[in-house]
Amino acid sequence: MRKNLLYRKVIQLWAGKEKRYSSLMKRISFVLCLLTTTLVGQPPDITLPELKLGVGIAQKTYTNLRATKVEPDGVRFSHDGGLIKVPYEALPKEIQEKLAFDPAKAQEHRAQMENATAERQAKVESEKAVLREAEAEGSKPAVGKPVTQADVKSRWIAMWSYQISSLDREVTKKREEQASMLEGIRSGRFDLKASKFAHEYNAWLYRQQGNDAAAAEEMRQLQEIEKIEAMNRMSAAANRLSNSLDRLGISLENPFRSGMQGFTRYR
Repeated sequence: MRKNLLYRKVIQLWAGKEKRYSSLMKRISFVLCLLTTTLVGQPPDITLPELKLGVGIAQKTYTNLRATKVEPDGVRFSHDGGLIKVPYEALPKEIQEKLAFDPAKAQEHRAQMENATAERQAKVESEKAVLREAEAEGSKPAVGKPVTQADVKSRWIAMWSYQISSLDREVTKKREEQASMLEGIRSGRFDLKASKFAHEYNAWLYRQQGNDAAAAEEMRQLQEIEKIEAMNRMSAAANRLSNSLDRLGISLENPFRSGMQGFTRYR
């Protein structure tokens, strides 16, 4: 029994040491990685109190320069006025020697950068050309096919068959409006409007295609529909007038006599 307890105690102590050792090694590894990253990414200790670039009138003086990044073809500095990249050829000889300046590598890097810039510019120009072609294509007359009343109704049904969110404040009102419109489209209440829309579109399409005869036929059918609509409006107005006169007791067959009777009755 005592041996078992002692054995367990030894195992627990060993496990605790293993955990502490593992944690310590993780911390040491993290610190080493951090130091390595810092040392590798640290810019060289290069400072210049003053540097003149350019010739004659274009010459410009930079003060308090400190290197921030070394590149194959030059060094980037921060200065009192901001940031600047100085090519190796413009740096003092001692700095070139300190950084082991290689003219061949510098030229190769510049050529790569120029090629990359040219590729990006070519890509931009290609995208602009595609956009110009798309705009030019969009401005051309549309080439499509005529539509029918059924096509228009199908499109309207698809437009009105959208999902209404239950979180909408006017969900009930919108659902009633949606149901009314869908019922009207399917029942034929808007057939004349659908036919009118179809003939208007077809007339425009044929004009764009240069088919004047077909466009004229579509316009003739459109005028026939407009006549039917005008007659329907007149009939509806006459029905409203008749209903109003009926409420007043006036008959359209003998309006004077029935009007006097109605006047006497409502007097």
